[in-house]
Amino acid sequence: FGNKPVWLGFDPSLTIDRTSCVVLAPPDANHNKFRVLERYQWHGKGFEYQAGQIRLLMERFNVQEIAIDKTGIGNGTAEHVRPFFPRLKEVNFNPEVKAELITKGLDIVETKRLEIPDDWYDLINSMLQLYITTSDGGSLAYKARRNAETGHADLAFALLLALSFEKMNYTTRRRSRVRVNPR
Repeated sequence: FGNKPVWLGFDPSLTIDRTSCVVLAPPDANHNKFRVLERYQWHGKGFEYQAGQIRLLMERFNVQEIAIDKTGIGNGTAEHVRPFFPRLKEVNFNPEVKAELITKGLDIVETKRLEIPDDWYDLINSMLQLYITTSDGGSLAYKARRNAETGHADLAFALLLALSFEKMNYTTRRRSRVRVNPR
């Protein structure tokens, strides 16, 4: 992929679910769609290991943005990543944040601005685990089914975190910064 910028979405876990990471290429002058370049999942690995995997990705890619779900367990991973990536976007999941992530993801999918390899069934099935329901107060809520194959939509949330750097009004999208990492 050369030195083109990428964004990482990282959904940490220590026990039940799988830690998930997505490497996403944002649209650029030559390609007007988001492209999922790589995806990873690890189970039962600690904070230092998870941060180490992010550091390894930074050696291979020109990582411009990283978003981590720091709710609960994710805070430990964020604390290990912050020293080597101070611009880290730390996201506390709550109903409003989930709604924003999912509606932005839906917009990107519906406008056909996302490319995922056809045979990445794990990511596609993870995305299909997201659903809309109503809360006790009657407002819409976004949830994810949990199963052995997809966990708790872990890869989907990693993708949505990476997509979170796209503004809701993408026609006024900021230009990606390109930083050259010395090798």
